[in-house]
Amino acid sequence: MRQTTSAVTAQCVPCRFSIVDEDGCVVKLVLLAHVLGGSLWFGAHVYVEGLMAAASRTGDPETMMTVGLKVGKTNNRLMPLAGVVTGVFGVWLVLGSSYFFEMTFVTIGFVVVLLGLALGVFYFKPKFEDVESLVAENGLTDPDAIKKMKSLNSIGHVMTLLVSIAMIAMVLKPGL
Repeated sequence: MRQTTSAVTAQCVPCRFSIVDEDGCVVKLVLLAHVLGGSLWFGAHVYVEGLMAAASRTGDPETMMTVGLKVGKTNNRLMPLAGVVTGVFGVWLVLGSSYFFEMTFVTIGFVVVLLGLALGVFYFKPKFEDVESLVAENGLTDPDAIKKMKSLNSIGHVMTLLVSIAMIAMVLKPGL
């Protein structure tokens, strides 16, 4: 069992799961990939929030739906990839360092990644496909499509909050 350290950064220990440099530390590229994945995921959520807020302020359901459909298509490609990159490289960092899964900030990050991926696969993607179908059949102002789009936005707000909490936890590292 690995020991915790009171330092802000974990001490590197050789691990069979890690790419190690001459000092036995996890290569900084793994950390960079994790940070870039998390930044992309967080940034995409914040950007979507801004786009959807601007579309909602117009008060025009057609504008909201047009923006929502464009954003949704990009989200279905980008968010799962960013979540997987963040999660895979985060797990790799834990396995290749003195961090461990029982640490508060690691647990928060891991739970958010799992929840985000589950919501993406089992909620956002199917519900967005429903919205696309309704719009194709009935047009942008279909009441059911608008209702489902608003539901997607509401859960999107929750996901943005969770990703924000994970980012804060990664920076502040509570419990370390």
